[in-house]
Amino acid sequence: MKKLFIIFLSLFLFLPAFSCENKYYLGEKYKKEITKIIDKEYPKVIKAIDDVFVEFEKEKNPYDKNVIIDIGITGVLFDFYQKLLHKTNKYTNLHLEELGTDWYEDLKKIVDPYLEENQIDMTKIDLLDKYTDIKQIEIEKRRKEIVFPAPEIY
Repeated sequence: MKKLFIIFLSLFLFLPAFSCENKYYLGEKYKKEITKIIDKEYPKVIKAIDDVFVEFEKEKNPYDKNVIIDIGITGVLFDFYQKLLHKTNKYTNLHLEELGTDWYEDLKKIVDPYLEENQIDMTKIDLLDKYTDIKQIEIEKRRKEIVFPAPEIY
């Protein structure tokens, strides 16, 4: 009876470990395609982030400057992660069209498990995150320089 109990206990404990499939692994073709996108887009994203500062300096309207601070850099990252998600969607049944977000962190949370499980080199993505953080802090400091006009009284 003890042997039978141990056998059932063993099956109960170890069977789920053998039956789990990894839903995030998408194969070598996915890995090559997503790596190609990261390598191609990395310099473009860096340049686009730097262009946000140029756009900020050129803008004269203080309200538009404020919008550039709020969504300029994060919008660039949103576009980058959106490209990664669309490629991931090619291999999965995710319904990305239904995502109701404009925040890149939400997209990052969706795509990161696929990148990690498929052993994608995350070095450039990590560098982008760090670069973005530094640049966002830098542009946030300029918010204090914006002078909003006094409201018009009718």
